[in-house]
Amino acid sequence: MKSKTKINVLRILFTISLIICLFLISTTYARYREQVDANYMSSIKRWKLIVNNEIIREKESLTEVVSPQFDESVYVSGDMFVPGREAFLDMNIDFSNVDVPFSIDLALEQIEDEENYNVLPDFEYYGCYIKEYDTNYYNIPDEYQQVEYIETNGTQFIDTGIITDTNDIETTIKFALASTEGNMWLGGSESYEKTTVIEIQEDQETGEEKEVEVEKEIRNYQTLPYIDNTNHLMKFYAGETHAFYAETIQANKFYKVEQKYNETEDDEGKINKAVSIYINDEAKYDNRPFYGTLKNGRSFWVFANNSETGDFAPCSIKLKELKYVVSDLITIDLVPCYRKSDGVVGLYEMATGEFFSSQGAEPFLKGEDIKKVVIDPNSEEYKRKKNAHVKAFIKWVDGDGTTESLVDEYNNMQDTDYALNEENINLKYKATLTFEQYIEE
Repeated sequence: MKSKTKINVLRILFTISLIICLFLISTTYARYREQVDANYMSSIKRWKLIVNNEIIREKESLTEVVSPQFDESVYVSGDMFVPGREAFLDMNIDFSNVDVPFSIDLALEQIEDEENYNVLPDFEYYGCYIKEYDTNYYNIPDEYQQVEYIETNGTQFIDTGIITDTNDIETTIKFALASTEGNMWLGGSESYEKTTVIEIQEDQETGEEKEVEVEKEIRNYQTLPYIDNTNHLMKFYAGETHAFYAETIQANKFYKVEQKYNETEDDEGKINKAVSIYINDEAKYDNRPFYGTLKNGRSFWVFANNSETGDFAPCSIKLKELKYVVSDLITIDLVPCYRKSDGVVGLYEMATGEFFSSQGAEPFLKGEDIKKVVIDPNSEEYKRKKNAHVKAFIKWVDGDGTTESLVDEYNNMQDTDYALNEENINLKYKATLTFEQYIEE
C-alpha cells in the first residue's frame, strides 16, 4: 500500500515537472522566435529612394551633370553669375518607399576638359537647404562645428564692419526671444544729428504766414526689428520712418523676418524708396514708402544697435540665421557654430571666412550640433510628406577674402569677360549624392 502511494506521488511530481519543463521550453522558443522575427523584419525594411525621378535601390550614390539655376533678380540679368550671387541645384528626394533614417552627403565638382565647358576659380559649394526641416546645412571648414543656434543674454554684440552706401538692402533673420525682460534691438545702426530747418508757420498775432527757423532732430535707422517687450511687439524702423509697422511676438517661438528695401527712379527723375516686411514667409507690409536714408555712415551691428546716441539696447535671443544682402549680392551670411580647437562660440561668415566671437562682456551660449543632413521617414517632420525638396547652393566667392571686394568687383566687371552668362560660358557641375542608413552616434 505504501509502495503504491509512493508511486502515485512520484507520478504527480513527474507530471508537474513535465508541465514546468514544457512551459520553460515554450517560453524560450517564444523569445527566440520573437528575436528571429525582429531581425527578419529589420532585414526587409524598404529602401527605394527616387531622386529627380531616378530610382536608387541597390547603389548608394547618384552622379549626374547639372547646370546651376538662379532666382530672379532685378539687379543681375538672366543667368549671369557674379561675385556674391548664389546659384542653386534642385533635387527632389522621394522616400515614400523607405522605412529607415538615412543621411545625405553631397559633393560638387566643376567639370573639366569637356567641349564647351569652362572651369573658373573661386567657386565653392556653399551648403544646402531642406525645406521640410527648414534648416540650412552649411559647408563650413572642418575646424568649426555648426550648431542649431547661438544664444545671447543681453551682454554680447558683434560689429560686422559693414557700412552701406545704398538703399537696396535685404536682411533675413531667424530668431526666438530668450527673454521678455526689457526692450531690445536685434541689430543695426542709427545716426543722429540736430539741424535747423525753415518752416512756414502762421503768426499768432497777425495770422500771416512767415518763415521760422526750427531745430530738428534727425535719426536715420538701418536696423533689424526692435522688440518692445512691454507691449509684446516687434517693431520696424527704416531711415526717418520710425515704428512704421508692429507685429505681436511670443517668447521661445522662432520667427523668420525678412526686410526688403529698394530705391528706384521714375521717368521724371524722382527717387522713390520703399520697404516690404515678410514674417514666416507671409507678406505683412508690401512695398510702401519710407523716408530718410539707410546710408547713415555707421557700421552694422548684430545683437545690439550701433546708435550714435548710445541707445544700444542689446538683446537676449536665440539666433539661427542672419543674412545681409546688397543689390542681390550676399554681403553677410552668418552661421552659428563654435571653434573646435577651443570651444569658442560665435558666427562664421560665409562670404569672407571670418569668425566672429562675442565682443561683449560674456561669451555666447549654443544649441545642439548639426552634424549631417539626415532624413527620418518616421519623424514628425517627414512622416506625412514622404518627400524632401533639397536646394544645394554654390557661390562665386571673392578672391582676396574681403567683403568689400564682392560689390567692388561686381561694379567693375560689367563690361568685362567676367560677366558670365549663357552666351559666353557654360558652367557645369558634377553632383554626387551619397546615401547611407543613419545610425545615431
